[in-house]
Amino acid sequence: MINIEPDPLNTTQALIHSFFQLYPGEAAGLLNKLPADEILRLLQAEPIYRAAHILIRLNPDIAVELLNMMDDAYFVRLFE
Repeated sequence: MINIEPDPLNTTQALIHSFFQLYPGEAAGLLNKLPADEILRLLQAEPIYRAAHILIRLNPDIAVELLNMMDDAYFVRLFE
């Protein structure tokens, strides 16, 4: 019998992706409490449409900080 242990990192990522997809407003509320560089890292790991849905729900001051941190190509993809 093959015993395959679940990968905790993949499980965590799957939970984050699902939470972001199902509850973007709640996700934004939690993200507002994180450092901006961590928020940007998490958003960039999501499909662009999901990242945009969360970005527009963030605290405006944090959203502006993130926009200033983004490279131009990512910014354009978010707002296409």
